Amino acid sequence: MGITNGHLLSILFSRCSLCNSEAESQEHILNDCLYDKNLWIETRNLYGKSKRNIRDIRQTILQWHKENFHCKVVGRAWRLTVGFVIWLLWKERNRRIFRDKNKNPEVIWKSVLSSVRETILAEEWEEEEWKADQNEGQILAKLNLKYEMVYTRKVKRIRKIAQSSEKFRYPKEKFIKLNFDGASKGNPGNAGFGGIFRDSEKTTRWIFAEWGGKMTNNEAELWAVHQGLRIVVRNSYKNLEIEGDYEMVIEMLRKLNNGKNWEQIAVSWRTAGIVQELAELLRRIDYKLLNHVRRKGNQAVDFLANWGSNDQENRIDSKWPLVIPNSKWEELTTIINHDYVESIQQ
Repeated sequence: MGITNGHLLSILFSRCSLCNSEAESQEHILNDCLYDKNLWIETRNLYGKSKRNIRDIRQTILQWHKENFHCKVVGRAWRLTVGFVIWLLWKERNRRIFRDKNKNPEVIWKSVLSSVRETILAEEWEEEEWKADQNEGQILAKLNLKYEMVYTRKVKRIRKIAQSSEKFRYPKEKFIKLNFDGASKGNPGNAGFGGIFRDSEKTTRWIFAEWGGKMTNNEAELWAVHQGLRIVVRNSYKNLEIEGDYEMVIEMLRKLNNGKNWEQIAVSWRTAGIVQELAELLRRIDYKLLNHVRRKGNQAVDFLANWGSNDQENRIDSKWPLVIPNSKWEELTTIINHDYVESIQQ
């Protein structure tokens, strides 16, 4: 749905689309609007305190990140909360302008809590980092967070990986396989991502890799899949297998492929946009399978992702073998040949 006449007038006269009464500005939308005051009140009620600066949202963010907690998990939740409040407020503003739909503050607050919880459960924690005083324990209870929840996820993940292949396998008949990988030196740090397409006739079709800038490992992995799926659409590849060595991303893709809403899957505001685009790309591809492989079976794209992370000038999107051979690709050629020989011996 397009922009309505009412919202068009709101834009022309710079009227806030959330409260529909005050002049719109970034500061007003994120800090001073009657609509978002409900979210800041909920935040204070959850943590028993607030670092909100009613005059400057930038100072709110800076002061928020300086606050310390005895419990590492509560501290992480505190910092995530301000990020999700700001992101979801801006997202609601855009929803009203561009889609003529709206949500009340109570629904937005539930999304904040859900996003904080899902992000924390997707991360790795030591039991020591969950030790909390009485007040922090109450905060964890309100967020429905327990160390046992993270531990259970890890056990399931280890069991699934144990069943994954340690060797590269070519796709089934009439299929083409995308292997992808991302690399971040610092998490977040200098990142790169890459991928390779090989078919059931044991032919390497295409390679890609590039510099990603400052990213986390999660972001780099997701950008690798994103670029790979764009190439699938561009090159009109059919019957696709998608394979990677980061199981959390593979599980995310499986859920998207099964029709789950992307908003319920994105574990961080940093990756929400790319997850939404992945959902749309997957819908454009007729038939696809998703597999997890151990890193040992994913060496070709490990090489490409690390190559991409080494220099911001590094970028390739090309048929294989390259029209103009270069010595820097000798190692990749060796890996591809090794995968071919191993496949014959399987």
